[in-house]
This record gives sequence, C-alpha cells and structure tokens, in this order.
Amino acid sequence: MSMLEDTPPKARSPFSEASEMFRRNHAAVIGLITLLFIIGVAIIGPMVYPGDPFDMVWIPFTPPGEEGYLLGTDYLGRDILSLLIHGAKVSLTVGVSAAVRYISITSASSIEPPAGKIGQPLAFATASSRSDASNRP
Repeated sequence: MSMLEDTPPKARSPFSEASEMFRRNHAAVIGLITLLFIIGVAIIGPMVYPGDPFDMVWIPFTPPGEEGYLLGTDYLGRDILSLLIHGAKVSLTVGVSAAVRYISITSASSIEPPAGKIGQPLAFATASSRSDASNRP
C-alpha cells in the first residue's frame, strides 16, 4: 500500500464549497455583477452626473447624444440618464427596507411560538377540567 492511499482527503471549509458552487452558477454571477453595477450607479452616479431628475431641461423626445443628454429626454423634456441614476437609488432603498422588514418579521415570528407554548399545558389542563366539570351530573 502506498502512502497516498492512506491519507484521507483534505477537508474543505463550507465557505470554499459555497463559493465554488456560486462560481459555477452563471446566472448567479451575472446577477451579482448586475447588482454591484446598480449599487455603484446609485452611489457614484449623483456625484458624476448631478442634476434634478424632474427638471424639464430640453425639448421632449430629444434623441440620445444631442445637446449633451446621453440618453436623450422623455416626453416632458426630462433627462433620462438622470432619471435612471436617481431611480437606482430609490430602488435600492425600497429593496433594503423590504429585506430589513422581512428579517424583522421572520425573526419575531420565530421567537413568538416558543413563548406561546409556555402556557399551553396550563391552558389545556384548565380547559379539560372545565369540560369535566360541565359533564358531571
């Protein structure tokens, strides 16, 4: 028997296994890249491209690239790029607040059932004693 057959396989950490599975899933990697891009636009975008998204800056339906508006203007003459940058910030705010609310609700519901079961044997005992007393002749 050789020395290589006697050694057990080297154990891997759960993090390394999970990261390898994540890297093999192409949709997950593309989703992460997209999310990081949106976060970057939401954080850096207002500094690089300042402006109020609701200002009517030019004539409606300006094609992209004309008069310095990279994505053009909408039907009210508002800058579309500015709308997208500020929309990314709003979308991330809504997503983070929904995630925080979900976590707070699920953590509260996981704590509540054990607390409710503390008094359950006593409630069962009192209910059964009442039913016994009402059934007596």
